[in-house]
Amino acid sequence: TGILVTDAQEIQGAWIRINEKYAESSSLLNKISEATAKFMNVGEIEDADNAVKLINASMLQFNLSVDEGIEALNKWVYMADRTAMGTADEYGESISKFGAQIAQYNGTMDDAIVLTSLLGDRIAKTGQEAGTSLKTITSYVYRDSTRNLFSQLAEDAK
Repeated sequence: TGILVTDAQEIQGAWIRINEKYAESSSLLNKISEATAKFMNVGEIEDADNAVKLINASMLQFNLSVDEGIEALNKWVYMADRTAMGTADEYGESISKFGAQIAQYNGTMDDAIVLTSLLGDRIAKTGQEAGTSLKTITSYVYRDSTRNLFSQLAEDAK
């Protein structure tokens, strides 16, 4: 992946500190570490612990397997190249802020990526600001009073 041995060791160490299951499977550890190294390179993240925390938070919020987590990272990179949300780490920052909330209402990682892209393109926020804004928006949308209002509006429109 074009990374230094010390960087690879830091990434692997960070994954093992997060979850010991990675120490038990070298193939699993190598797979997630390689994806993390690529993410760090294109996401402009210099600290392995921060990169692993972003990735792990998103994987946990959506209950993703390692392969699904790697697929999500690839989508972050793809979308960062095509939207105002400039780097892949911005997607991680955003999704780590509101992912659990959207997942609670059966939202997917793809939903979170789309919402981050839309907000990033329209408002050009940072990942943290986008995530905080999306968390606020989804909180209001899923409140009982808001859902009741939407139901009433739907009834009135009939």
